Amino acid sequence: MEIYNQLVYQASVDVITSILGKKVLAKLEDDLESIWRTSLKYAIMDFDQFHEALKRQYGPASDRLLDEIRKKVIAEATPFNEIKSVKSGDTLKIKDEQLVKKILAGYGDVDLRQLLQLWTHPLLCVDAIAKSTLPQTSAYRKINTMIKEGLLLQDGIKIVEGRKIPMYRPTFSKIHVGFSQKDTALLVEVA
Repeated sequence: MEIYNQLVYQASVDVITSILGKKVLAKLEDDLESIWRTSLKYAIMDFDQFHEALKRQYGPASDRLLDEIRKKVIAEATPFNEIKSVKSGDTLKIKDEQLVKKILAGYGDVDLRQLLQLWTHPLLCVDAIAKSTLPQTSAYRKINTMIKEGLLLQDGIKIVEGRKIPMYRPTFSKIHVGFSQKDTALLVEVA
């Protein structure tokens, strides 16, 4: 799963809609749901599924369309001013002020940081809460905040008593903060 797609999901949808149109996008969403049992959001995070749905609509032209979509998302809709790479283990330089603030606020919170340190591999929220020293209610609230802010990403599903429970992992494995007179930039390593 590419972190880049998670962070710019809405921007990706906007770009896809502008290139393909609402009717074609609705058809793609139907195909994804009926054939792959997934949503557009997860298909965008795993571009292979999205590409397969495009192939059903456009055949060989789908490769060109997918490249056009990726280029336009990177050029126009990305919150990253510089993209070094977008895969797990790679590094991103983030200069967008709002995104920098969100990330620093999350990692600046002692409780959030303590919870994030529990995630050394994909983990159920209940397992992280059990390992945490925080009260259960506070831990749930903090974890929901991390998911909402993009500090934790879904990475698999575990079936517990017949129910599908999402597993999560941290978005970043390392963060380096750089300050200059003009701005603040983060150099982050994708987990």
